[in-house]
Amino acid sequence: MREGDKGAHYPEPAHFSSKGQKHSRPQILHLVSQCPQRRPGPGGQGGEASSALLERAGLSPKAGHRHALLHFHPPHARPACVTRPPPISVQVYAHAGATLDGKMYITCGRRGEDYLKELHRYDPDANCWEALADGPVRRAWHGMATLLGKLYVIGGSNNDSGYRRDVHQVVYYSPSTRQWTAVCPLPAGHGEPGIAVLDNKIYVLGGRSHNRGSRMSYVHVYDVEKDCWEEGPQLENAISGLAACVLTLPRSLLTDPARRTPSWHPERGQRDPDLASEVMSVSDWEEFDNSSED
Repeated sequence: MREGDKGAHYPEPAHFSSKGQKHSRPQILHLVSQCPQRRPGPGGQGGEASSALLERAGLSPKAGHRHALLHFHPPHARPACVTRPPPISVQVYAHAGATLDGKMYITCGRRGEDYLKELHRYDPDANCWEALADGPVRRAWHGMATLLGKLYVIGGSNNDSGYRRDVHQVVYYSPSTRQWTAVCPLPAGHGEPGIAVLDNKIYVLGGRSHNRGSRMSYVHVYDVEKDCWEEGPQLENAISGLAACVLTLPRSLLTDPARRTPSWHPERGQRDPDLASEVMSVSDWEEFDNSSED
């Protein structure tokens, strides 16, 4: 069966898991991947902050590729006993992650110079990782979204052509059937995109297209019922490395133009002229982009 065939299914391989005792489920799970430290963040501070986080987790960036799973309990929901989940048993970076039914899934990514098509799941109740069926396409710097009980894997790039190209194939994994299924492919490349789900549609925002050799401002919307992609409103700037989420805003914020700017202060009823200088432009991030490899 060809990888791009719509409706194609891919069998499940044998599983492995590391046995562990049950622990209280953490409220938030955060995966620290094996990506080695590269450049400091904007203003020269990002690198220091990242190092501090890794060192607190017992992972020194100077030691090279390391990995661990950290969990964070909000103060109002902190359990009496805090446990440390086991680390994932493989090296991976440039992957994507999503949660479904209380479990965390990560897909694809890179290990060294290799692009991956692996799928791993962390079960906090069993406190272990499990390898699931490989996906049909190798990719990295992609995105994931959960919708209607399925895990969608979208965008990214690989070097299957001998050089880095966009991955247009879109697939989803169904935990209930343990199978992969290919759906309508992307109309254009999205590497390091922002992804969010709203009203049973998946919004893929911006990112980098290696086929076009630049960052993009376009937005594509996947309609799961029609299995098709539509064009959405473009972003104001071409940008990659996005993170997106859905937030319900008060209607008054949408109808009052004066309140649409981030510098508006309701307590003063005026704008702060100094705030604009603190907001970074897209060009400020150019030198810190991590997707220009290959």
